[in-house]
Amino acid sequence: MNLEEFKMYHIVYFFLINIIVVNCSIRPLVTTRYGPIEGTTGSYIINDQNFGYQAFLGIPFAEPPIGDKRFSIPVPFTGSWTEPYQATYFRDGCMQNAGKVNFNISEDCLYLNVWRPEFDLANSSSPLLPVYYHVHGSAFIKNSGATPDYQGDVLAATQQIITVNSNHRLGVFGFGYGSPEGIPGNVAIYDILATLKWIQDNIQSFGGDPKRVTLSGLSSGGKIATILATSPSEFNARSLFSRAIMMSGSSTDRHQIESSEIGAAKMSLLASKVNCSSQCDQLSKFNSRLSFETINCLKKQPADVLLRAQNSKEINAIGAAAEYVFLPVYGTQLIPGQAMVNHIKNLNSVSNLPMLFGFEKDEPKPFPSLEPVVTLESAYNYTKEEVTYALKNITKDQIDSIFKFYFSGADPNNIYDLKSRSIRLTSDVNFNCPSLILSQLNSLVNDNIFLYENVYIGQNLSRPFGTQHSDDQKFGQGAPYREPDSFTSTDRQFSSLLMKIYGDFVKGIVLTDWIPVHLNRSDPSKDQTVRQLSLEPRNVLYKHQKACIEWAKLFDYQFPLEN
Repeated sequence: MNLEEFKMYHIVYFFLINIIVVNCSIRPLVTTRYGPIEGTTGSYIINDQNFGYQAFLGIPFAEPPIGDKRFSIPVPFTGSWTEPYQATYFRDGCMQNAGKVNFNISEDCLYLNVWRPEFDLANSSSPLLPVYYHVHGSAFIKNSGATPDYQGDVLAATQQIITVNSNHRLGVFGFGYGSPEGIPGNVAIYDILATLKWIQDNIQSFGGDPKRVTLSGLSSGGKIATILATSPSEFNARSLFSRAIMMSGSSTDRHQIESSEIGAAKMSLLASKVNCSSQCDQLSKFNSRLSFETINCLKKQPADVLLRAQNSKEINAIGAAAEYVFLPVYGTQLIPGQAMVNHIKNLNSVSNLPMLFGFEKDEPKPFPSLEPVVTLESAYNYTKEEVTYALKNITKDQIDSIFKFYFSGADPNNIYDLKSRSIRLTSDVNFNCPSLILSQLNSLVNDNIFLYENVYIGQNLSRPFGTQHSDDQKFGQGAPYREPDSFTSTDRQFSSLLMKIYGDFVKGIVLTDWIPVHLNRSDPSKDQTVRQLSLEPRNVLYKHQKACIEWAKLFDYQFPLEN
């Protein structure tokens, strides 16, 4: 090595050492009841302004649900440590079909993640910040807090709030039902409840205000949020959050919740597939439960064996929904009756809960069942498939009436028109009408219910049929800044607009120019005013009120949408 190389080597060496020292010195450290927690940092440059954040990833909130704790209500984490806990990386997601995920999976998965804006660690008198806790979606069977679109870094940094997300158990591990004592069902919702309790007990250590917590959820996460909003008072869930945001998710979607009898039948069939069935199992219309022997056997099965067994056409064929293997179960302690019945019974519990509902103008993602829709005949077959998926006991006359409603005047030679009408049907029955119906129901006791329809289409996204499911979350949690190469500057402009809406709502700032949801009792068919989100948001009449009233009748919702 010559003299110049030697000098350059030492310059680079000391430069690297200094970077390491600086990075180590600025790593945030939080003191908690468990011990010190060390996080990591990051930042985004937005409009030439630096927005820094601190992240604390993979913090345990419950004991690992393994062994005898499988299928059980989560046990709060009670561990402790003296050396800093390294909250610098995401922990494993819960058991699910691996597919294209960016994380490992295991049963030891009950961890949460916290993001906060860049903090003045020397100033202990900094005001406590409001908290946004987001429950991930994906049909109760996949995803985790590590999924990029669910991360809260950009939202925390730009809106000056604390953001939290978490893992919860999925599929049979989170929603399997066997008996009240052995496999009580809905343990994934108890995981969410445990996270909310953790936030109450610990978020102040991170600079968050436990009295100002917004519970948010996308799709199945939104359904869980609405279930918790009107859960029985014994669970004290409503004391754990003060605001709620539901993105394309509502518990009024009846084909995504089922009875304990159906839950037990599904679990019994799964048990037979893994050689755990017992003659002592009881399956009847009014008293279904699996025996101790069967439950004990299921708890001893390798997790991947149960994961493979749950992907069964025979299990799918039982119950309300063909695509959702295991679902929230009613007839249980947490969900005593059908979700809509519970909601009406406990409606006053949301009388002081500001709620923001939202959905996409066009919800469905491109999916195989739309591909054959190229003629009126294939559109009819699609209609039949969609409505029988939602309502198994529907009659042919009702199917014909629905088809006429959505396809009257359709151009039989225009494939785009046929597919667009099919998307409208699916959006209404699965997402938009359930959200509209629940928001209007809540408006009977609450003047702070708001509803938006997102119509903005990302410029680099291939969306020939408009928006799609989860676009609001993608833009509202900063994806265009997290993945700049996939989005345009206009996309980032819309993302900033939507993040401000969420941030203002979380902070309790009045949503300027928004009109609260109101059910017109004297004329219930009158179209609802909603906030249409685009680069220039505006209030518009949502032209599907009549369709939603008809869906409410088909779903047999027992509340007065009309006189």
